[in-house]
Amino acid sequence: MVRFSTLAFTAALVAGGVSAAASGAEAATLVQVASFNQVGGGKTFAWDGSGANAGRLISNSSLAVNPTASAYAGATAQWIDVLFNLNDAGLYGLTAQLLFDASAPSGGASQLTAGAPIRQSDLNGSFQFKYTGLTPITAYGNTIGTGGILLSGTFTHGWLSVGGTSGGLADSFALTGGTVTLASDVIPANRLFDGDLALAFTGLNQVAAITGSGSTRQLRDFRASVGGVIGAAAVPEPATWGLMIGGFFGTGSVLRRRRRALPVA
Repeated sequence: MVRFSTLAFTAALVAGGVSAAASGAEAATLVQVASFNQVGGGKTFAWDGSGANAGRLISNSSLAVNPTASAYAGATAQWIDVLFNLNDAGLYGLTAQLLFDASAPSGGASQLTAGAPIRQSDLNGSFQFKYTGLTPITAYGNTIGTGGILLSGTFTHGWLSVGGTSGGLADSFALTGGTVTLASDVIPANRLFDGDLALAFTGLNQVAAITGSGSTRQLRDFRASVGGVIGAAAVPEPATWGLMIGGFFGTGSVLRRRRRALPVA
């Protein structure tokens, strides 16, 4: 089972050249709305490099131990089994499934940068967690049964950073300039403002590397195990909006939001 630490993940990103320094006023406090771990120790995510600095990142647990390039190219996103936590509501270990599908379009060399870690930027996609338990659950005054959507989202401009046999995906306005838009059948919409997504990958079956050049340049295909955290903030008060506007346009600083450290169980 992957155990996800936002602190360790953030430290890895900082080591890769991302500044974590606070600047100016903060927006509404970011809380870890949800987190998850895959069930079992298998490889449940796959990266398929497709040349021209592009590729796909999908949930998939049916690929062979060492897939061929054509097998990666033909793979599709699949539901994978996870244990899901509604951290902010205090509900943990919910049986659920995750469907994840993201891609980076063809782009210039700056979209895939060598270093420690290697960074694949401009990932856009979607994810969905559905409840698979047999007993209805209630949170925030809302009740859902089997098949209900615990959390779903779309995101833009995510960063996939990998080195050796581990790495992660991160997306938030403060970090990547991207957006994470969230929805849920159980979590109220006013608790899902200003989304933030972080996934951790372990046990890559291929050491992270860039292969090819020009039209064949890509992040090498890999499979990995996964865990993650989804954060959000309540809709800010009007005064906070003023601070945000001042931070973005008055000083040009990127607002840095604090996280409450809640490890995945």
